[in-house]
Amino acid sequence: MAAVLKFLLLFVGWTVCILLVLLILVLFVPIRYRVKAAVEDEGSKEEPDFSKLKEAASCRAQLSLLFGAVRCSLDVPQDEEGPVIYVLCIPIRPMKILKGKKARREKKPDNEAQHQLDRDMQEKAGKTPAKPAQGAAKAQGTAPAGEPAPAQKPASAQKPAPAQKPVSVQKPAPAHKPASGKADAVIRILKLLRDPELERARSIVLKQVIRVLRMLLPKKWSADADIGLGNPYDTARVLEAAGIMYPLLQGHVRIAPEFEIYRFNTALDASGRLYLFMAVFAALTVLLDRDTLRLRNELKKHRGQRHGG
Repeated sequence: MAAVLKFLLLFVGWTVCILLVLLILVLFVPIRYRVKAAVEDEGSKEEPDFSKLKEAASCRAQLSLLFGAVRCSLDVPQDEEGPVIYVLCIPIRPMKILKGKKARREKKPDNEAQHQLDRDMQEKAGKTPAKPAQGAAKAQGTAPAGEPAPAQKPASAQKPAPAQKPVSVQKPAPAHKPASGKADAVIRILKLLRDPELERARSIVLKQVIRVLRMLLPKKWSADADIGLGNPYDTARVLEAAGIMYPLLQGHVRIAPEFEIYRFNTALDASGRLYLFMAVFAALTVLLDRDTLRLRNELKKHRGQRHGG
């Protein structure tokens, strides 16, 4: 008995340790992402044709977790098999699995209907058929052999069916909602958010959102562009805009202009990382704070009043 208890304690202890290690790895090992986008439209024409940019564009997003043990890739435009998830180098295709389940669900009712039809046919085959001569005679309105024919009523005795008056169904008029309902709701929400008593809650939410957005920004990114809009004036305007943003684009963007022909050939490569513990910390800070809890309650009351009214 002592040996069994010792084994159970060791098993529970090792299980808890493994779960804690996995939790620490998930929270503190960064999720790395990489996005590659490209537009390849080397038209070499004098007039630009922006309608083909969508067809010439492509994008690929990749996610990596636990030092590459779990990876996911997504391509746009998406192929038929959809995104691929690799778990310890084992590919998993969620779209393919969902399509298989959907096909099985659609096939199951068809099989049930076929079984019901077979059962009905077997029941009909087991019944004794009625006499054909008597049934045909009754269908044609004549008496069978050996029986007197039924007396037919004169045509004058048959009363014509009364003409039915068409009934006009009046549809109820649809209830028109006031056009200013949504505008009033937005105004009330803005007034609620401007309440001086909720200033601290607003600052906490805004601070945490900005922190998460900064964490999501790519740490490394670069772009190459061969741009020509068909005439020197439009191409020069693009270079002018790039020059205004030069402090932000310095060392990341390379532009090769084409002043005489149309060409739109660009490539973007961006990569970054996300720490889940920072996202969890931001969410808990917003959810557990007293002022943000009051703000959520006020928004719930406002929503209930709007639906109730």
